[in-house]
Amino acid sequence: LNWLIRRKVPRGIAVVIVFLAVMVGFLGVGLLLANAVSGFVEAVPSYKDKLDGISEALVRLLARLGLKRPPKEFLDGIEPSSVLDMFTVAMGSLVSVLSQSLVVAFYLVFLLLEASRFRQKLVAAMGPKADTSAMDRIVTDAQNYVGIKTGINFLWGMLVWIVALFFGLSFA
Repeated sequence: LNWLIRRKVPRGIAVVIVFLAVMVGFLGVGLLLANAVSGFVEAVPSYKDKLDGISEALVRLLARLGLKRPPKEFLDGIEPSSVLDMFTVAMGSLVSVLSQSLVVAFYLVFLLLEASRFRQKLVAAMGPKADTSAMDRIVTDAQNYVGIKTGINFLWGMLVWIVALFFGLSFA
């Protein structure tokens, strides 16, 4: 926001631009997730076949080792329907997170509207001799922290994605 304001973009328009950028980001993430969900739903039948093959192989392995057949509850635990139930719960949680993120985005608009006036309000409340250097240092430190944290999280996400691709995980 400050970057836009320094480039002589009116404050109201700058807030709208930042808000639209955040919304485009949310839309992009939503589209990526929708695509992943669609692909997962299409792949469920092949996962069912793979799970059936794994459970049959497990039963044969246990029989060769002289062990009894695993309890029915164990085999039921790897049924595709239970995987789909977990998927449904995960999608419900995801929708909840996205809706909460939308509320945060609206808070962001109001914070952005007041951010550039905060120093003026502080000086008006404390008087013209108010020392704002501590506040400037706090803001700079907070911006540096958020930047570093964002970079580290991005790199960590990329590393996890690369490892998932290396192991051949679908929908990495």
